[in-house]
Amino acid sequence: LKPCRCAPSRSPCPATSTMAPAAPGDLLRRSSDGAGRASLGLGACTPSESELGLLSGHNVDLQTESTCSSDSPSPSMRRRAWGRVLATVGFFALCLLAALVAQWCHAPAAALQGRGALDGGLIVEYGRFEPLVAQVEQTFKPIASRARGSYSAECNITANETCPFEDMPRGNITAVFPGEGTRCIFGTSPPYLFQVIPGDKDKLVVHFDMGGACWDEATANAGLCLSGVAEVPREGMFRTNDPANPYANYTIVVVGYCSGDAFVGNVRRDWVVPEAGDVVQSGYANTKSVVKWVHANLGKRRLKSLILTGSSAGALGVQIWARPLLRRLKYESAAVIADSFAGVFPAGVQGRQQLGVGLCNTALLTEIMQEACEAGTLEVQWVYESTMREFPEVAFASIDSKIDSVQMVFYEIAYLTLLGSADYTMSPEIFAAKLAIIYRRYNLQPNWISYMANSGNHMFLPKDILYHTRPGSTELKTSGLFNYGLELAASVELTGRDTPLTSWLPGPPPRAGGSCSPVCRGGGAAP
Repeated sequence: LKPCRCAPSRSPCPATSTMAPAAPGDLLRRSSDGAGRASLGLGACTPSESELGLLSGHNVDLQTESTCSSDSPSPSMRRRAWGRVLATVGFFALCLLAALVAQWCHAPAAALQGRGALDGGLIVEYGRFEPLVAQVEQTFKPIASRARGSYSAECNITANETCPFEDMPRGNITAVFPGEGTRCIFGTSPPYLFQVIPGDKDKLVVHFDMGGACWDEATANAGLCLSGVAEVPREGMFRTNDPANPYANYTIVVVGYCSGDAFVGNVRRDWVVPEAGDVVQSGYANTKSVVKWVHANLGKRRLKSLILTGSSAGALGVQIWARPLLRRLKYESAAVIADSFAGVFPAGVQGRQQLGVGLCNTALLTEIMQEACEAGTLEVQWVYESTMREFPEVAFASIDSKIDSVQMVFYEIAYLTLLGSADYTMSPEIFAAKLAIIYRRYNLQPNWISYMANSGNHMFLPKDILYHTRPGSTELKTSGLFNYGLELAASVELTGRDTPLTSWLPGPPPRAGGSCSPVCRGGGAAP
């Protein structure tokens, strides 16, 4: 037999994102990548289309073509073919037995069908308001159940009571009611409050809480925003007695959220909401009261570490409030982390919303941003990247799922209610592509990094999923035997580091002589 030489034709394997390590004493040392792009020691990461592809359906070619000089395959080719068949069967059998179908089988299939694989295996029928609202309600019900009127430890700020930090027991939650000038969205809502979990006084986390958004009468009546502050769960970053928690020894101040305005509202609404009383969105005044208390109790001394975080609607809040907080507080190192809301909105919607909610009437914007806000063209991405430039010594980070279910649902609702159309479909492919555009924009800033997960999960920091999230999956380690099995079964090789989220979080801000790096894990055809 003549020798048979096959030349497989496959998609190129995506390049792994790497960052130049920072030299001691020079955390922002400039380097250059292979394309001549300038980068710094903190690093920057943007996933390629193929890295986004494993779960969202982008650029993953599972087909192979070959041309051979012989009319019949050789015995070695037959053995390889049978080996591939057996490996494929074995691999997917393991997926089923491990009950990971939703993560690694169902989700990609749904993505390829152009539908959204949501938490709990639910599929949203796009273009219909009711199912979209139902999905948001499922997300908020457990949170809303914690919005009650009394706490084990409470303190009311008055003319004679300042609620000093020293009086609060370490590790316990104290609810602080700032009183005058603060309120939740409805006149019948419980009073506004924020929560403090005392830890080390020189290490501080200020966390902007989740809670949805209401931007018109329809969304308010549909209950798309919490109308009372939810009690902090002892999950995720709030498990202060867990040594695996990167923030176990930090003092954590949770900025309460019950105004439906992403923490920037300053407006009275004329909406008619039955049994709700008057409707006022006062997120700006609420957050100012928290910042005032933080500065009075923890801002007089230089903090060893300052971490500003926000999840869901809080991710939008921290992106806008990071500038005034970084200006007001003193710190040796600082980081800003936006968890699970990058700001993927329909075109033209953001500016109108910022104007309508009253952001233009606050002191949160620069002069040029104020002009853009009043013109209805301001975007949260502009505010966030401007803050990155103003504070080059601070690490800024984004944590997102490639096909975040809740972000996709809110996009659909915004399109339906604000643009008056039910025809648009936010598929996982489109969402992943829009998210990548935002990441490329932030990637121009040398002090921005990202952690992207192959998941439909929404929010990581305030939930226990924090402790078993890796970039390849929120369920298992996507390296070693799994990576080998995927390569044999489908000619797909995962690239990128498989760093657990809890191991990555201590990176920003980097310590002296250290560095932090972006993390994303994707797949392309094996070479």
